[in-house]
Amino acid sequence: MKPNILDNPEIKNHISLISLESYHKMLESGFVSEKTELIEGVIFEKMTKSPEHSYFSNLLFELLSNLKPKGTVIVRENPISILNSEPEPDIMVLEGKLSDFKNTNPKTAVLIVEIAKASLSLDREKIPLYSSANVLNYWILDIDKMQIEVYTNPFENNYKQKTIYNQTESISIFENSIDLNELFG
Repeated sequence: MKPNILDNPEIKNHISLISLESYHKMLESGFVSEKTELIEGVIFEKMTKSPEHSYFSNLLFELLSNLKPKGTVIVRENPISILNSEPEPDIMVLEGKLSDFKNTNPKTAVLIVEIAKASLSLDREKIPLYSSANVLNYWILDIDKMQIEVYTNPFENNYKQKTIYNQTESISIFENSIDLNELFG
């Protein structure tokens, strides 16, 4: 199998990254598909979602909708603007109300959830990005291992705490808890 051109460090050093503003212009002009997201200046094609991915996304969205605190809003697959990135997490809980984001994307979140089937490595690469935006809680739901990686206490492009919860445990969030057996059962 022929190696990817980006595997060559000499070539990789000559790649030009794009700004968030340029990315928006490219989207508006139709130069790039809306099925993309910008991560650290690089345009990524969003992965097709499996039925399992959709199931867990819908179920967790429903569970979190019932737990979210007053003064917050929950959204799915909406962009968050962070420096030269605009990922579209599966689920976000944001402070404020929906109308606060009519003309601008959020810059931080109370909770971001990524559902990982084929995207686990990319979702882990987003840890410094979300921490730098002071996202208080970052969850990666690993479908294959039936567990959730929970990152809390953002600090200098990382999180001070990482906890992995399996299907026999509960996760505390918003002064409530989610029984993972109910989620994965």
